[in-house]
This record gives sequence, structure tokens and C-alpha cells, in this order.
Amino acid sequence: MDYTNLKTLIEEERDEELLVLQKDVLAVIDKDITTHQHWQQKAEKSHHKVDRTARELLSDLHKCQRLPLKATADGNCLFNNSCSILLIGTEKLARDLRVAVSIELFLQREFYRCHPSLTKKIDEDLTLKIDKLNNTIVKKECHDKEGDIIVKEAILNLKNHTWSSLMSMFALVSVVKRDIVSVYPGDLSTFKPKLYNGTIYPINGKSDEFSFGEIYIFLFVFHIVNNRYYIF
Repeated sequence: MDYTNLKTLIEEERDEELLVLQKDVLAVIDKDITTHQHWQQKAEKSHHKVDRTARELLSDLHKCQRLPLKATADGNCLFNNSCSILLIGTEKLARDLRVAVSIELFLQREFYRCHPSLTKKIDEDLTLKIDKLNNTIVKKECHDKEGDIIVKEAILNLKNHTWSSLMSMFALVSVVKRDIVSVYPGDLSTFKPKLYNGTIYPINGKSDEFSFGEIYIFLFVFHIVNNRYYIF
């Protein structure tokens, strides 16, 4: 699929064309997932390496028995390589997932500007402000340019092999229609662990078990500074 004009479509706010492209991209993703939805039960599962360090941390922090699988460390390790492996057993969906996330962020920019995961944190701590939270969970480059921070994030996210933000994870949840659980080691009374720990839900508030089979995404944030993520 040709994505060469996508940046221009976003910059010029050509929503109608982006809606058409979004439909096409999601159809590609859905087809691959449907084709490979039972990959976990097949022999190729044994070809994926288990990250032993992450496994130990996960056991200590979350008492979870799921196995953390390694993904290629090329900047696409969050929703691209990791999520693609989880959904279809390979990293084939990397580019399509990245594009789908950028389109989702742009088309639903008002929703993501006041994402429920952030407003919930504000309800729990009235000293927090939505602008501060948004600035905390987007790429650093967003702070150096004028304009809508969500739109800037959508554009920056288009660049392949670049680390992703928590804002991108918000959009990924709706793209794949599955909950994501983020685990961030640290004192839960401090700012970042408090912000990065929790379950993120799709835009409609619930997972769609029928579109993608019985798949549950669990992303383990092991070291947020280096954006290392693991899937289970």
C-alpha cells in the first residue's frame, strides 16, 4: 500500500481522504490477523526467544505467568514489531500498524487530547493538568514546534524505526481493538509510575473479542527512558 502522501494528507487536514485510507489499512490488518489468529497454537511459537530479564521483573512486579517475547530492537519495538508478533506471529504488520496509529491519532485528535486515561489521573490528583500530561506522553520533538500537539505526534509517528510514545499506545489500543496493560516499575506514589501503570481501553470503551480472536495484549514497560517494551 502506498503511504507516500500520508504526511501531506495530515498536514492539510484532508479528513475524508484519510478516512478512506484508514479503512483500507485496517482491512489489511484485519485480514492478516484473521489469517493467522491461531498462530500461538502452532509450532512457530517456539521460534520466538523469551526475554529472561523481563520475565524475572514481570514475575516480581506483576505476579504474571505470561512469557515476554523478544522483538527486533529497531525503533519499532512497541506497537510495530511487538504487537505484530502478538497478533500474527511475525513482524509483517509493522508498517501498517504504525500508519494506522498515525491516522487514528489525527482523525480522533479531540478524543486523544483528553484521553480517559489522563482525565482519570486528574480526577485522582487535582494538581495535575491535561496539558502537562499530554506533554509528558508525546515525543520530545512535539515541544519544539507550534501547533496541535496531537497532530504533531501523528506526523512524527509516521517516521519508521522511531521510538513510540504512550500517546501512540493510546491509539494502538483502538486500532487493534484490544486492551493494553502497561506496567512501569517504580514507586506508584511518584509521577511517572503513577501515569504509566494501568489498563488502556479502546475508544469505544471495550475490547472486540470477535474481530481478532481471543487475544489479550500486555505491554511491559521495562525502561521508559529507552522505550523498551515487551509483549506477552
